[in-house]
Amino acid sequence: MKMNKRFVTGLGLLCILLSAWIVSAQTTSTDSASSSSSDSPTNVVVDFDATYLDSNMMPGDSGILNLVLKNTGSQYADNVYVSLPSNSLIHIDKRFYLGRMDPGESKTMPVLIRVESTAKTGLTGIQVQISYNGFDSSGQRDNNKLVTMEIPVRIYGNPLFQLTPSKTTYYKDNAEEIKLQGVALSPVKGLETTLSSGCLTVMGSSRSYVGDIYANQTFNLMYQIKPSASGACIASVRLSYTDESGSKVSDNVSIGLNVEDAGVDFKITDVSYTPTGPGEQTNMKIMLKNVGSADAESVTVYLDLSSPFAPVGTSERYLQRIKAGEDVEFDFGVAVGWDASTTSYSMPMNIDYKVGGTSYTLNKSVGIDVSGKVILAVMQVQSSGGNVRIDVANIGTRTADGVKATLIVSPAANTQQAAFNRSRQAGENASMPKGDASQAGRNMTSSPDQQQRIISYKSDIKPSKQTTFTFSTSATGPAILEIEYTGVNNERITQTERVTLSGGSSFATRGSSNTNGNSTTTTAIAAAVVLVIAYLAYRWLKGRKRK
Repeated sequence: MKMNKRFVTGLGLLCILLSAWIVSAQTTSTDSASSSSSDSPTNVVVDFDATYLDSNMMPGDSGILNLVLKNTGSQYADNVYVSLPSNSLIHIDKRFYLGRMDPGESKTMPVLIRVESTAKTGLTGIQVQISYNGFDSSGQRDNNKLVTMEIPVRIYGNPLFQLTPSKTTYYKDNAEEIKLQGVALSPVKGLETTLSSGCLTVMGSSRSYVGDIYANQTFNLMYQIKPSASGACIASVRLSYTDESGSKVSDNVSIGLNVEDAGVDFKITDVSYTPTGPGEQTNMKIMLKNVGSADAESVTVYLDLSSPFAPVGTSERYLQRIKAGEDVEFDFGVAVGWDASTTSYSMPMNIDYKVGGTSYTLNKSVGIDVSGKVILAVMQVQSSGGNVRIDVANIGTRTADGVKATLIVSPAANTQQAAFNRSRQAGENASMPKGDASQAGRNMTSSPDQQQRIISYKSDIKPSKQTTFTFSTSATGPAILEIEYTGVNNERITQTERVTLSGGSSFATRGSSNTNGNSTTTTAIAAAVVLVIAYLAYRWLKGRKRK
C-alpha cells in the first residue's frame, strides 16, 4: 500500500516536535524539583550562643535575660510572636510581637525575670514559645507555626565554702607557702581539694585530702607555690565532696593573688667620701639596704666608671647574700682625671642578684662632687705703719667662700702696741684744748694682759689665687691667724695658722707654728751696726796716723 509522501513528512515532523516537548517537560520538571529541594523552610529559633543572663541568680533575685531570636531558614517569617510564661521557680509572663524576620535576621529582647524567694538551688528552665507564619519545604505557606524551646538557668545558693588566703602578695620566682583557711557552711563528706593556676607552679602535690567536715567547721589548706608571672594571678581551688543528699559535687573557688616582679629592692641609704678634685683620689663608702621582703642571693655590685673617672683597684664588689631589711656597707676607690670639671657627677651602679635561682639586675646611681678641696696657705706677713698685711693663697682646687680672717695677738705682743697707744694718747692729750681731757684713751686697744682679736673679711678666694688681709695693729711677736670659710656641703671650716709679727716682712708656710718672721730684719740691722763700727774705727785709725 502506497503512502502519501506529504503525509509521511508531516508525521516525521510531528514526532520530532513531540520528542522535543517531552525532553523540555522533563528538564523543566527536573529544574523545578531541584529548585524546590534546595530551598529550606522558615525556621525562627532561640540563638543560644547570643542569649545570656546578666548576673547569677539566687532565690529572691531579679535580673535581665537578653533573649535573642534568629531566623535560620531561607524564607522570611511574618507575624512573629514570642511568649515567656512563668513557672514555679521563675516569674516572667511576657509576650512580644516582632513582626517580620528576614532570613538570617536576629532580634534581641531584654526580659526582666525574678526568681521566687522559695526557689531551690539547682538547674531549671525558662520556656520560650515562638509562633509565626512562614513557608514549608515545598515553598507553600505554613501559617500559625509554633516552636517551643527551653533556656537552661541555674539558681545559685549561698556559697558552700569560703576560702581566705593568709596573704595575697607574692613574688615572682620566689618559692613560698600559701595558706588558705576554709569554712564549710553545710556538712560534707570526703572533701578533697586541688589547687591550680596558669600563673604559678605548685611545688609538690597539688591535691589535698581533708575528709569529713561539719557545718561551720574551719579547715586549713597549705601549698608550696612558685609564681611564674608578675601581675594579677588567679588561682583556682577545686573542692570535690559528697553533700548531704549523697550526691557527688564539685565546686571551684577562685583566689586572687598579687605577684610582684621580685621580693627584693635595694635603696642607697648613704654615700660618703673625702672631698676630691681633678687629679686626686677618693674612697667612696656606700650603704645599701634590701628594702624588699625576700633575701637576695649572689649579690654583686658594679660601679660603672667612665672618663674622667677610673677605678683604684676594682670596680666590683661581691656581697654574697643580703637578707630582707639588712644593711651592708662597701667601698670603692675612685681616681679623678685632671680633665674633670669642677662639678657634680652621677655614676651608674648596677646590682646583680638572684631570687629563687632567677637572675635580676637593678640600675642605681651614686653622686660625687669633684669641686675640689680648699687648701689655704699663708704666703707672707708684712708689718708697717701700724698695719699688718698677711697674704693668703688658695693652692687647692675649690673656691673658699665667705672667708673670715681673725688675727689673735697675744698679751706679750700687745706690749709694744700698748706703749705705742699710750705715747700717741699722750701726744693727743697735750694738744687737746683744756676741758677735753675726758676724751683721753678713746683709741686705746686692749690692755697688755688681754688678747687682741682683729677681723678682716673677703668674699672668696678662688683656686690658684692670692689675697691680702689687712689688720690695724703695731704688735710684734707670735700671733695666731684663724681663717674661717665655707667648704663642701656649705660647711663652715676653720683653719688655724701660727705667724710672727715684726716691723718688716716675713714669709710663712702653711701650718707652721714657729715661722721666723724677724730674722731678715735682725740680720740687716746687725750688718748696718757692723759697718758703722768699722767705718768709725777706720776714721779713728786714720786720724792717729796723721798725728
